[in-house]
Amino acid sequence: MQDVPTDAPADAADVAQSAASEGGESSARQRGYAKFAHDVNNPLAIVLSNLEFAVAELSSRADDLAAGEIVEALGEARQAVERIRDLVVSYGNEIAAGPGTTMESEPMPVSTRPVPQKARVLVVDDEPMLGRAVSRGLRDHEVTVVTSGADALALFQNGERFDVVLCDLMMPGMPGFDLYDQLRILAPDQADRMIFMTGGATTTRAREFVASRPGGVLQKPVSMDMVRETVEHLFRTKKTAR
Repeated sequence: MQDVPTDAPADAADVAQSAASEGGESSARQRGYAKFAHDVNNPLAIVLSNLEFAVAELSSRADDLAAGEIVEALGEARQAVERIRDLVVSYGNEIAAGPGTTMESEPMPVSTRPVPQKARVLVVDDEPMLGRAVSRGLRDHEVTVVTSGADALALFQNGERFDVVLCDLMMPGMPGFDLYDQLRILAPDQADRMIFMTGGATTTRAREFVASRPGGVLQKPVSMDMVRETVEHLFRTKKTAR
């Protein structure tokens, strides 16, 4: 008689249950990876935005190294780096360069573009430091920063209107795609002016929303040059909200 392995599932139901269990574990791992990417990409975006601002400022004001904004920007960049380090440790990973290797990056470009007409820009992000970093990068414009979808919605309900709305996709309470749905009813012209940023779409609803907007979502960490170009392109193609 042929021996039957003792660890083999007894019947089709057991096979299905085993496969479902493995699939659940795989799905849980994927959700964990997505959350990790989202949690890391937000502070990375803060680092890049603040460092780009500092480099541009130091290039144009080399005789004023103690300028308050530069000190604040570099201080917040350091805090963001420390958050990344803590996240890596908490997830039990190590990041290091291999023996004999170096990690280099290309120098950050300093934009020489002409200053455009000022746009009214609303920045919606639950990361206060990132909101301030983006505001610095868009200082040629009139920028308002709020830290929740609910606060942004309240501005629109009170009659405020903006030329561009730069909005985080994943936020507690009211995520960016829910704010978009609300604005489609309350102020459709403002919904059309939304640009979304994300460090990772961690829910099915978020992934479906991203898939429905090809090219319409900026992936964090994103350079401030890209943010400015995207904001100013939308501003040029839309009538002002004043």
